[in-house]
Amino acid sequence: MGSPFSGRHKRLDDAVIEIKRLWAGGAAADGEKVGPAPLQIGGPPIMASAMGPKSLARAAQWAVGVSGFTLLGDSREAGRLFRATENAWSNAGRTDKPRLVTGSFVALGNNAAETLRNFAATYLQVFSPDLAKSLSEAMTLNEPSKLIDLLDQVEAEGADEFIVVPATSDPAMIDQLADVVASRQ
Repeated sequence: MGSPFSGRHKRLDDAVIEIKRLWAGGAAADGEKVGPAPLQIGGPPIMASAMGPKSLARAAQWAVGVSGFTLLGDSREAGRLFRATENAWSNAGRTDKPRLVTGSFVALGNNAAETLRNFAATYLQVFSPDLAKSLSEAMTLNEPSKLIDLLDQVEAEGADEFIVVPATSDPAMIDQLADVVASRQ
């Protein structure tokens, strides 16, 4: 895409500053305002997918929170990210609570375990066939009870939101997910 790997963090920080300036009514390079104006004052909330201490420290300067992901559906992994995010916010002098979001691959219904394994192995193939196989075989979010347990656990860790990434395009999974959510209310 023509962008060098080096300097990417500064480019991201600069781009966030620029988009916020434009959302606040600042003029674009041609002197004109960008429109339409955002509905929210200051523009839409910006989440970061930061994980490490340096990226979280940078995100604490401009994000409203983090959107993480746990490949293996591990609430403790999500909790570690949430605590690190809260620490980064505190270290940056912020008094607002960061928005804490995580998610995971999920399959429900017939042949859910196999569906999840196959989806994950294909998705993760880019990293290496061995890693894709190893990780996909360790994924267990393939039963309603396991998803309910994880949702309860990440909620206890402080999650504001959990994003289900379906491992199938089968529309029947929507009803199954709705049943899981309804069972928690």
